[in-house]
Amino acid sequence: MQIKNILILLGSIDEFRKPNVIKNVLIGKKTVSTLYWGMQYDLNFLFGVMHNYKFDDINSSLLKLSDQKMILINDLNEYRLTSKGNVLKKQLAKLMPETNQKISTNHIDQFKDRFNLASQVVSEFSYENNHYYAQKIAFVDEYRVKRWYLKHKHNLVEPMFQSINNFLKSIDENLADIFINNLVGHDFLGKSLIQISYEKQISIDILELIINIMYMNFFNYIISNKIIFFKELIDDLYVKNLVTKSATETFQIYQNLKDLKLVSKRRSIKISTVKEHLLEISILDPRIFPFKDFLNDDLINKLNNIFKTNPTITFNEIKTILTVDFFIFRLYQVFRRQTIEK
Repeated sequence: MQIKNILILLGSIDEFRKPNVIKNVLIGKKTVSTLYWGMQYDLNFLFGVMHNYKFDDINSSLLKLSDQKMILINDLNEYRLTSKGNVLKKQLAKLMPETNQKISTNHIDQFKDRFNLASQVVSEFSYENNHYYAQKIAFVDEYRVKRWYLKHKHNLVEPMFQSINNFLKSIDENLADIFINNLVGHDFLGKSLIQISYEKQISIDILELIINIMYMNFFNYIISNKIIFFKELIDDLYVKNLVTKSATETFQIYQNLKDLKLVSKRRSIKISTVKEHLLEISILDPRIFPFKDFLNDDLINKLNNIFKTNPTITFNEIKTILTVDFFIFRLYQVFRRQTIEK
């Protein structure tokens, strides 16, 4: 799948961005580096929203965009939008659904598969049709839909219709049309992405991102409105916290011991791994993270003054000014982003 237009949509005219970070955010590659840069770019709300997608070679997309004068590429293979590219970004941004969440944590790809099959089953059921070709999805997801169907078999049509209708009433009519046309039902095979792309004049990559964001929003709509009707479809897909179990365990031990070396020894992991786990917590759950354990007021003031003068300063540059290790440098950047710049 191409990523060319997505790079424009998620790029910036003000800063150079790492294209691989954008891809890794979309596919949900859970590393501290991806989470950190996703936070810096304000893109973590899209984390994992295109989990199962295989994107084409990014470098070829960058070269095409560069040839089209849409972007500038620096020596680190990072890119920044040109004025021309920014015009296209604004056009693409107008097509996108709104989303209020700060970070995506749910398995949207599986939810989409399950809901598509469930809506087909309900549609055929409403016409009392037992002879049709059901959509093929993974066995575990098909099993979930069957279990859901058997539980709600005697009251399917009205709750399904009301849930979809109420959700779609809250979004743009054009987006609602895309959502409905992507479904399969009785005597309605749904429209292919190519058909919708042609009708709406939207590139396939942007169209797929739009659809996935709508499913992400629909998932959150179900959760926030406590729609029990869909419980069997989603209860194993809902992730309350993206923090890994390992990082949580490290943080809990740190809270008791308050010593990185002792934590490393207790957990039988390297100190560098302890620091990675603590950074993960600081990015994903900054409200509970004790930044002041590592950043005293004097150090924060010094770093604040440096960053005011040079907000894009690198670790190698700052080492010539202050004696800090990379963990402290990165932790300050997270602290600054999560507190000072908010």
